[in-house]
Amino acid sequence: MILRFYAAPGHLCNYPGPKRIGQLYHYVGRTARPQPKGVVHEANPEPAELDTDNDEQRRYADRFAKFVRQGGLFAADSATAKHCGVRFVPLARDAKSGEWGPAPRKPQSAQKRGKRDLDGASADHGAT
Repeated sequence: MILRFYAAPGHLCNYPGPKRIGQLYHYVGRTARPQPKGVVHEANPEPAELDTDNDEQRRYADRFAKFVRQGGLFAADSATAKHCGVRFVPLARDAKSGEWGPAPRKPQSAQKRGKRDLDGASADHGAT
């Protein structure tokens, strides 16, 4: 089973394991981009994938599920959310910052809300 994750804004969830001298940290769902004043870890446009059928990657599944429950990562699909024990929330990428977050809700139509239109007539009953 393939689990997919996006990085949550402001969170850096590192892959476990040793880091060699001079090596940049590798964070889930982020790409390191060196700059003159340091390193920027930008959110990836594609989700980080984890194959639970692979023995080496299976050991990360519980750790990443914990990050999802704590809010450091987002589940990219409903199967991943189910595996992590959270409710799936559709995500959208912010055009300005490039970070992932919950997709904005579509406003309900006046008919669904049962509101009255400008003429004072009920939206679901027509003119009275």
